[in-house]
Amino acid sequence: MPSKNSLRLLNLDLVSPGWEDYELLDSGSRRKLERFGPVQLIRFEPQAVWKPALNEARWNEAHAVYSLEKSLSAGGWVINKPLPPDWQVTYHDIRFNLAVTASRHIGIFPEQQPNWDWVAEKTASAGRPLSILNLFAYTGGMTAYASLSGATVTHVDASKAALQRARLNMAHSGLQDYPVRWIMDDAFQFVRREIRRKRKYDGIIMDPPAFGRGPNKQVWKFEQSLPQLLSACAQLLVEEPVLFLLTAYNVDQSIEEIRLHINRHLPHMSARLQCGSLVQLERSAGRKIQQAMFARWSIK
Repeated sequence: MPSKNSLRLLNLDLVSPGWEDYELLDSGSRRKLERFGPVQLIRFEPQAVWKPALNEARWNEAHAVYSLEKSLSAGGWVINKPLPPDWQVTYHDIRFNLAVTASRHIGIFPEQQPNWDWVAEKTASAGRPLSILNLFAYTGGMTAYASLSGATVTHVDASKAALQRARLNMAHSGLQDYPVRWIMDDAFQFVRREIRRKRKYDGIIMDPPAFGRGPNKQVWKFEQSLPQLLSACAQLLVEEPVLFLLTAYNVDQSIEEIRLHINRHLPHMSARLQCGSLVQLERSAGRKIQQAMFARWSIK
C-alpha cells in the first residue's frame, strides 16, 4: 500500500501565482480581471461566485471585457480602451503573441506555467536527445519549452491560426531554427499514421478539447475518444520513455477516471503518475480558481 507521503506526491494541485508579465488581479461575480503585460482584460469565470475584492473603479480600468450572451454558449468582446492588434508577454525566454479575437481565448493559458517548467526540466535533465510529440498543441508553449531544453518536437494542431501563432511565438523567441515539425492535422489521424510509419517518441504531451473537429470534419469527443487515443499513443512510445503529460479543460470526467484510463493503456506509468488540478492564485484576496485537470508522468 502506498504511504501517505507517496499519495501526496501522486495527487497534487499545481498553483500558479503568476509572473512578471501576467497576474490574476481579482475575481468575482463570475468574472476574472487579468493583466497580460500592459493590457488588462475581464473574462467570464464561472467558479468566481464570490464578490470582487477590488472596487468597481479598479475593474473599469480594463481595456476590454468578454461578455457572454444569456445562453452562455457564445459571446464577444467589448473594447473600452484602445488595444494594439497584438502584443507580447514573456515567461522564461519564451515570447507569447496575444490578440483579442472572436474567441475569449487570446493565445495563452497562463495556468500552464507549472507544466511549462516541468517539461523544460524533464527534457533538459534526460541526458539524451529527445523526440517529443505535442498533440492538440495550440500556440506552442509546450513546444517552445521542450525545444529550448534540447528536444526535437513534432507539433500537431488542427487549427491553421493556432499553428501560425505557434510558429510566430517560436520566431519571436529566437527559436525559429530549432528542430520542430509543424503539422496541421487531426491529432488522432496523425497518431494512426505515425503508428503505420513505425515512428517512436521519447515523450508525448497532449491537451485534448472536450469536443472538436479536425480539418476534414473528424469528430473528437473527450469521453469517447481519449481511451482510443491513449491506446494508440502507447504504440508510439519508446521502450523507456521520459515523460507524458495530459491536460483537460471542461470535460465531464473526473481526474480519477482519467487516471484509470491512463493506468489501463499506459500501465507502466501507474506507479509515478501525478494527477491534480491547475490552479490560479488571485493577487487581491488570495482566492484560488481551478482551471483544468492534469496528469503527468516522468521516468525520474
